[in-house]
Parts: sequence; C-alpha cells; structure tokens
Amino acid sequence: MSRACGGNGGVIINVSSMAGLMPAPQQPVYTATKCGVIGFTRAMAETSKRENYGVRINTMCPAFVNTPILKTIDEEENMGKYFKDRDAIRKMMSNFGILEPAAVADGLMKIIEDETLNGAVMKITKTKGIHFEDYATGYLQEVQEVVMRKDPEEANEEVTESRKC
Repeated sequence: MSRACGGNGGVIINVSSMAGLMPAPQQPVYTATKCGVIGFTRAMAETSKRENYGVRINTMCPAFVNTPILKTIDEEENMGKYFKDRDAIRKMMSNFGILEPAAVADGLMKIIEDETLNGAVMKITKTKGIHFEDYATGYLQEVQEVVMRKDPEEANEEVTESRKC
C-alpha cells in the first residue's frame, strides 16, 4: 500500500472506542488497549505523512454499538471481577445511548471519502453523531519541528523556553 514500497497509497482505519478517550474503571485493560490504538494511529499517521507513504491512517471511537458483545456484561465469566459493575455499565449505556451498526458504517465512509483526514480520531455517539477529538496539534508540531533540526539537549531547551509565560 505504501508508495515507499511501490503501492498506490490508501486508507487504514483502526477501530478504538470511546473507552480509549475516557476512563472506564470497569474495564481497565479494555481502556488501555483502546487508548493504545489511538496513540499508535496518531503516531503512524504522522510517520506516513512525513515519509510520504501516501497512506492516511485514522481511528474511529464509537460509543456502545448494538452488537452481541453488549450482552456479555451479564456473563460473569466474561466480566470477571468487574461483573459486580454491570449496573454501572448499563447506566453508561443508557446515558450514551446505543448506536446501530449503520452509524459506524457512516463513520467509516466519511473517513474513506474525506481525503483531508489523516491522524484523525473520530468519535461517534448517539447524542452528537460523528465528531472529532480535538488535539492541541500546534504544540506537537512545534516540538517535532524543533526536534528535527536540533540536537536533543538544545531542542529540549528551546521547547521549554518557548512555553514559558
């Protein structure tokens, strides 16, 4: 897929979850893995852009989706010690609402069709529909620019100085 390997470029969409953007204390491992998907996606998107791979890499974070996995909160063997928290999870489901799979498909199509999206973190919720996580990219871009042109010690000093009030 990468132009660096003779490919034509393309789109990769990683699937995370809203749990990757906010703490889900009833599911700490799930939260950690979904947070990792977001970080990995953003890092690889920057690499693809910098190296001109021609591959856009994005992630989507749907809230609760009407799939069979939602029923597993009632299965103690699946939930383990967090089985006791199933009522709290049900309350979160009630507060967030439950998406139909078609809403996720709409998000996938938006990412595929919008060629400006790279490194985007799409959120899909019942209340707000499709929207995006807003990251402070200005600071990250500044850090990357400084690091790419300076030795590490000098870069660290310059970034630190630029952030003083």
